[in-house]
Amino acid sequence: MKTEGVDYFIYLIDMPATTCACSTKNDDGTYSLFLNSSLPFEKQKEAAEHEVIHIESGHLDLRDENVDGIEYSTHSI
Repeated sequence: MKTEGVDYFIYLIDMPATTCACSTKNDDGTYSLFLNSSLPFEKQKEAAEHEVIHIESGHLDLRDENVDGIEYSTHSI
């Protein structure tokens, strides 16, 4: 994955089976992607790519938005 001009860090952590990944914007303008460590590598890669779409789309800067609507729009990209 290559995202120009965006620094992000990837962490593998224990998560509930229903969660593939999540991401946060850090105070320094970088991003942290947290991937479910129990997923197979290919699923982790897909989850990371999905989170990068959120970053590139500016979703982590949105406040008071409907999460379901954001996920719907991300899956349709």
